[in-house]
Amino acid sequence: MDASLERVGSGLVPTDLYDRIAGVLDAARNRAYTAVNFAMVQAYWEIGRSIVEEQGGEERAEYGNALIINLSEKLTADYGKGFDERNLRFMRRFYAIFPIRNALRSELTWTHCRLLCKVKDEDARLWYMNEAANEHWSSRQLDRQISTLYYVIIDLKVGKLTHTDVGQMDSYIRMFDALQRRDDDNPTIGLILCSEKNEAVARYSALADGKQLFASKYVLELPSVEELEAQMENTRREFEANIGSEG
Repeated sequence: MDASLERVGSGLVPTDLYDRIAGVLDAARNRAYTAVNFAMVQAYWEIGRSIVEEQGGEERAEYGNALIINLSEKLTADYGKGFDERNLRFMRRFYAIFPIRNALRSELTWTHCRLLCKVKDEDARLWYMNEAANEHWSSRQLDRQISTLYYVIIDLKVGKLTHTDVGQMDSYIRMFDALQRRDDDNPTIGLILCSEKNEAVARYSALADGKQLFASKYVLELPSVEELEAQMENTRREFEANIGSEG
């Protein structure tokens, strides 16, 4: 039998033909799935906008609460599950967080959008949205990425690492934690990039604990944006490995 033919029932089908047709069908199904999902995201966005516009300002808060309750009862009776008070309030919040519909990514599902709404920082939220769409993250992958959000403070030093550098970074972290870090955030990480690393300082300073302070060496030229991002990712992984070894 020709290796390029595949037996189906009592007949033969060319393998390459079948693969091409299967590819067409799979691609069509994926496009349809994406289109349906995004249509629902757009519908929820429109619902959120309609609720916000109907409720008006804070002076109509009492009317707004009653509107949510009544709307939930009517929609549930007509369209079934998915329109309880909690979900309607979330749709309203979704619109408030993403007021520009064209900024939404069509590759993402409603579950993705709900997860993104939990990210309070606007820049971080935008980054997660684009990464999830571009890298085809599942909602579970997005949730895992968001749950490992870290703030990294980077200090570039020209010359040899000193105790002063370490003390200064420690102060930066404490100040950032006091002014910016929320209770539910992961620990802030400080990364000192220096042109010459000092092993004695690294051994006999807060760097030795390996908990929140790290130092790394760059060679000759200042690191590029890509190199900084790679170093930040390596530092985050090293931090997580240290935390895991303590558990």
